[in-house]
Amino acid sequence: YTAKNGEVLTGKLGSQVKISVADGATITLRDVTIEGRVHKSSMWAGLTCNGNATLILEGTNTVKVFHWYHPAIYIPSGHTLTIKGNGALTADASASYAAGIGGGRKLSCGNIVIEGGTIVAIGGSGAHFECSGAGIGSGGESECGNITIKETVTKVTASKGRYAKHSIGAGQEGRCGTVTIGRKTGPIEESPHTYEGNIELSRVTENYIAKDGAILTGELGGKHKISIAEGATVILHDVTINGADDISCPWAGINCEGDATLILESSNSVKGFHSYSPGIHVKPNKTLTIKGKGSLAASSTGWAAGIGGGSFIPCGNIVIEGGTITATGGNWAAGIGGGYGASCGSITISSGIITATRGSSAPYSVGAGGGGGTCGTITIDGVVTDPISKDKFTYDNRTVNLSKVTENYTVEDGETLTGTLGANVKISIANGATVTLKDANINGVDEWSCNWAGLTCDGNAVIILEGTNSMKGFNHRYPGIFVPRWKTLTIKGSGSLDASSNGWAAGIGGEYEKSCGNIVIEGGTITATGGKEAAGIGGGSWYDCGYIIIRDTVTKVTATKGEYAQHSIGAGRYASCGTVTIGGQNGPIYASPYTYPPDAQ
Repeated sequence: YTAKNGEVLTGKLGSQVKISVADGATITLRDVTIEGRVHKSSMWAGLTCNGNATLILEGTNTVKVFHWYHPAIYIPSGHTLTIKGNGALTADASASYAAGIGGGRKLSCGNIVIEGGTIVAIGGSGAHFECSGAGIGSGGESECGNITIKETVTKVTASKGRYAKHSIGAGQEGRCGTVTIGRKTGPIEESPHTYEGNIELSRVTENYIAKDGAILTGELGGKHKISIAEGATVILHDVTINGADDISCPWAGINCEGDATLILESSNSVKGFHSYSPGIHVKPNKTLTIKGKGSLAASSTGWAAGIGGGSFIPCGNIVIEGGTITATGGNWAAGIGGGYGASCGSITISSGIITATRGSSAPYSVGAGGGGGTCGTITIDGVVTDPISKDKFTYDNRTVNLSKVTENYTVEDGETLTGTLGANVKISIANGATVTLKDANINGVDEWSCNWAGLTCDGNAVIILEGTNSMKGFNHRYPGIFVPRWKTLTIKGSGSLDASSNGWAAGIGGEYEKSCGNIVIEGGTITATGGKEAAGIGGGSWYDCGYIIIRDTVTKVTATKGEYAQHSIGAGRYASCGTVTIGGQNGPIYASPYTYPPDAQ
C-alpha cells in the first residue's frame, strides 16, 4: 500500500506487505504498529518513502524492519524525509544490518530532518563486522545525506549497531553528510545518545537535570530543582526561576552537578530557593563557566551568593567569559563567590559586562562571604587581584578570545576579537557593528567545506585596529575580509592588518565570482594581497566592487594584485569597480605592489 498526501495511517499492520509513502506526500502516523517477520523474501523497509516525504506523529508509533538489509524507515538518495508532530516514534532496526531511520546495507539514503516528536531510533547489529547501522543515518557500507535535528523536538534517542561509527551519522564502513543537532554540528559516536530540544520550564512538573546541548526556556512554575548534568553545556534562553524561600526546597535556582557551561541568550533571571541557597551553585572542586551574549540576573533569597556558594554550603570555581551579568548576594554573602561561613574556589573574569553587589555585612562583592569564609585565587583580565571589597563591583570588557571559539560566531557591536582562531568556523561581524581587532589572527585553511572568508561582514561594519592582526580566507574562493554588495566596511585605528586570500579572492573586498561593497580605510598599517585574478583591495575575479577610499590619515597601505588581475586597488580580472580615491587622487591602481603614501617606511 502507498499512502497518499493527506492520509492518516493508524492501527497494527496484519500482513507481510510493503507500506510506502508517495513522493511529495505528507501523512500522519497515529498509533501505528508496523512489525513484520524478518524474511529473505520481504526486501523492503518497515516504511518506505518513494521520494520527498513528511511524517506527522500523533500518539505512539512503532516501525520495525522486514529484511536484514533494509532500515525501519527509508528515504531514497537525493530526497528528504521530514518528521514532525507531538507524538512518539520508535524506529527499530536491531534485527538487521541497517539504520533505524535512514539507509540499509549497501543501500544509500537521502536527507533526514527531525523537527518534532519523541524519537527512538535503533541501528542494527549485524553478524558481520562491516554491517552495523547507525540509529539515524546510514546502514552498513552505504552513504546518507544531511541529518538535521532541530531544537523543536521533544527528545531524540539514537543507538548504533555494535560496529557502527555513529549513533547519529554513518554506519560501519559508511559515510554521511553534515550532521546538525540543535546548535552543534558533527556526528555522534556516543550510544545511546539522547538529545532534548527546548525545555519549556513551565511544563516541568518534577525535578529536572539538563543534559549536554539542552536549551532551557520559559518560567519555572513550581518549586522544582533544576540541575545541570556533569560536563554539560546548556543554553539559557529567556529563563525565569524565581525561587521562594521554602525550608522544604534546600536547593539553588540552578544546581551544577559538576563541571558545567551556561551559554546566555536573551534575558534570564535566577533566584535561589531556601534562604541558605544561592541563585546558581557549583559543587566544590568543579567549575562553572558562563558565556554568551545574553543577560543574567542571579540572586539569593537570604544568606547566599548570587553566583557561587550558600550559607555553610561551599562552592567550586567560577569562570565568566561573556554576557551581561548582575549578581546580588544575600546577607553576609558575596555577589559572586562565597556565602556565609563557607569556602569557594577560584574566580576568573575575562569578558562581559559584570555587576556584583555584596550583601549586608559581607566583606566582598567578588570573593568570600562573611563568617570566616575563604576563597581561591581571583583573576580579572588575566591579572591576579585581591578580593573586591567595594559594595558594588562593575566591569565592562567585551573581549572574545578566538582560541576559545569552537562554533560559528557573530561579533556584535562593541566587542573585541583577540587571539588565534583554532577551529574551522565562520567569524562574522553583525550588520552595523563597530568591532576591534586586537592581536587577532584568523588563518583560514583551503577546504571545500569551509565556504567563508576569514572575516565576513554581514552588512555595514567598522573595524578598529589595535596591535598586530591577520585575516586569511577559508576556501580559495573567499577573501581575507568580505564586504557584501551595497554595504560599506570602514577600517581605522593605529594597529596593523595583513589580509589575504587562499586562492582566487581579494585580500579585502570580494569573493571569486561575487560582487562586493565599498571599502574605506582611514587608519592603520594595511597589507592586502589578492589571489589569482583578484585585487589586493577591491574585487575578486569576474565580479564588480563598490567604491574604495584610502584617506591620508593612514600610516601605510600596501596592496598586491594576484596573477592576471587588473588592479592592486580596484577591480579584479574581467570586472569593474566604483570610484577609487587615494589621498584625494582618483583612479584605480595598476602598479603592484603599491604603497601609499609612496614615501612610507
